[in-house]
Amino acid sequence: MFNQKEGYINTLFFKNNMVRSQLKIEGMHCKSCEVLLKDSLEEIPDVKVLKADHKKGFLEVEHPKEKIEQIKSLIKKEGYSVEK
Repeated sequence: MFNQKEGYINTLFFKNNMVRSQLKIEGMHCKSCEVLLKDSLEEIPDVKVLKADHKKGFLEVEHPKEKIEQIKSLIKKEGYSVEK
């Protein structure tokens, strides 16, 4: 279920401070949007986009726990928003 307060569906915690977050994204309309966000986010060290789905409007991202705000900021910079 989508967590309205945090702006993401859920977060799974892994060892070595890595987490997997499912982010609800507003503004992705096509496959090119998925590719743009994936390429941009993967420029952040230790960030990997595991799945992007413009039809459902979400990204699944594996990242260090402390980089979630940097990820959200970059999504906004690219012209999309993380739903809250």
